[in-house]
Amino acid sequence: MVEIGEKALKDERFFEKIKGSKIPVLLLLNKIDEASQELLEEQVQYWQEQLPSVELHPISALTNFNIKNVFERIIELLP
Repeated sequence: MVEIGEKALKDERFFEKIKGSKIPVLLLLNKIDEASQELLEEQVQYWQEQLPSVELHPISALTNFNIKNVFERIIELLP
């Protein structure tokens, strides 16, 4: 999970690991309730360029925006 405005994951080794991952990776872009539509679009594009193989899910934990969809996707991915 990253917060809106962040340009890197906190753990560089983990970042490199998920870049080449063959398993599904969900990247949650949190705090979108604090962002303008323009900033959100910029962030989505940035992270899609950095990690093209991940599933990007903009969320707001505070307002529960898109949380249910993320949980449903996690359930779908479970073996």
